[in-house]
Amino acid sequence: MKKIITYSTVLIMLLGTGCATTLEVTNKQGQGIGQPQTQHVNRWAWGLWNGIVNKPDCPNGLHTVDATTTFGQKVVTFFTLGIYCPVTVTWYCSDKNVLH
Repeated sequence: MKKIITYSTVLIMLLGTGCATTLEVTNKQGQGIGQPQTQHVNRWAWGLWNGIVNKPDCPNGLHTVDATTTFGQKVVTFFTLGIYCPVTVTWYCSDKNVLH
């Protein structure tokens, strides 16, 4: 019975690890062009200090921005109790000028 509770607790903690959210923001104007640009960002202290994404080289603005965490990044976040949370940010440039 103790093993079941222990394994259940570990499973719940792994599945409930912070920073496991996927965020995607899409601009409805135009289409994404070119290869996706990706940058790894380090978040610290449960999001109190977020890493900075370098300014995207997109003269017409952004079309899609996607922030995700891989399984390995979730494991690192779990074992550091959320103090360190790596995130992968990917974006596509827009083919139409969306900057006003």
